[in-house]
Amino acid sequence: MVSVTEFGIYQFAGIVIVLAALVGIGLFSSRRVHGSRDFQGSSRQSGSFVVMGAISGTIIGGSSTIGTAQLAYSYGVTACWFAVGSCAACLLLGLVYSGPLYRNSESTSSGIIKKEFGPLAGMLASGINAGGMLIALVAQMVSAVAVWRVIFPEMTRWEALTLTVALVAAYVVFGGMQGIGMIGVFKLALLYIAVFGGGCLALWKFGGLRPIFSCPVFREERYFFPLARGWSTDIGSALSAMFGCLSSQSYVQAIRSGRNVGCSRRGAVASALTIPLIGLSAMFIGLYMRVNCPDLPSDNLALPYFLATNTPAILCGVALGAILIAVIGASAGIALGISSIISGDFIRIQDEKKGLLFSRVGIVALLVAAAAMSCAGEGVILDYSFLGLALRAVSCVAAYTAALFWPGKFSRRTMLAVMTAAPATILLCKYFHFPINALMMGFAVSLLILGAALLTSKIRELRA
Repeated sequence: MVSVTEFGIYQFAGIVIVLAALVGIGLFSSRRVHGSRDFQGSSRQSGSFVVMGAISGTIIGGSSTIGTAQLAYSYGVTACWFAVGSCAACLLLGLVYSGPLYRNSESTSSGIIKKEFGPLAGMLASGINAGGMLIALVAQMVSAVAVWRVIFPEMTRWEALTLTVALVAAYVVFGGMQGIGMIGVFKLALLYIAVFGGGCLALWKFGGLRPIFSCPVFREERYFFPLARGWSTDIGSALSAMFGCLSSQSYVQAIRSGRNVGCSRRGAVASALTIPLIGLSAMFIGLYMRVNCPDLPSDNLALPYFLATNTPAILCGVALGAILIAVIGASAGIALGISSIISGDFIRIQDEKKGLLFSRVGIVALLVAAAAMSCAGEGVILDYSFLGLALRAVSCVAAYTAALFWPGKFSRRTMLAVMTAAPATILLCKYFHFPINALMMGFAVSLLILGAALLTSKIRELRA
């Protein structure tokens, strides 16, 4: 393992430059924030690039990079499903959902549900959405610890988490949606240098694609089978990513922050184009590390350790700094989304200045809570992300989509049944280790309830 003594001045200089730029952009963007509306993105000042940065900056985080490399290291190409689901979500967000979302009078996904299906459904959606996002925030904290441990092997978990919380706070607390969007664009450029460049380097060191397929380490079928963990687990993972992102407040907020609906649409579609190469590159790095470092102390070190041991000094620092920014940026986007739900759906503060202060203090409190929860155990980073996405997907996506596209089609009682039964099914399946993917079971319950409601409505019409 790389030790602190092996990190020379150039490596540290690269990391410091990147992190200083992060704080600097966050502080610069704060000059455009004068109240809670600017902070949350409600004043609609963002162009296409800022919208793209806000969406990509939240999606492309620890799960897309460190988590994908970790899963590829352990299972192979099945690690692609998070990228596939996220890419599909961005395309749907841009091509289908952006117009109705932008024109809707409500600023949160749960507010849209509340308007159509009543206050109880809205409150339920808010609570589940915020809880699912908090689980996703825990995944980012686990990712951050993995990077800090490569840079400073002697650093304790609490020291790594404290530093992460401080950097995320600098990222989002000052600039809000403007900071997330501006740094998101900066982060994408760095990630393409670090992760895409690293993926190309791993492929070059393999000698191309053919040697990968003939490598004796990958004789087990699972490494090149896209459903290695079981069809329900892997397809369920893709669906979790797709529907979870669609209904997440972070992406709703990014769409609504656009200067006009065209900016929002272009930003979302552009985000879809940025995701696949990052996911594919992280996957190649994970496979390379399985061949060359099969005895890593933890599989979530695959990506940061590759960058620390296979790139030139200054680029090593920049690359590790880019991965840190990826994790920090995703954490910031998720934390801002939870804060928007709390301030928009639970605690409404009319005074702009007080609302801004409440949002900033609330974000710091959320970060501290996620850091504390991450100490419960590391686990597989993508598993945390998929659980958080699955809870949001089954509880909110049906009600949210029905409210946007088919108002008046389903009753309040039907949607309340879906929003309580589906997430309960997921949690029970997880707790009892049911062999079929929890999300699949949650969707099955949702479809059964919705199907029964439509059938009952049709029978009533025929009788009338």
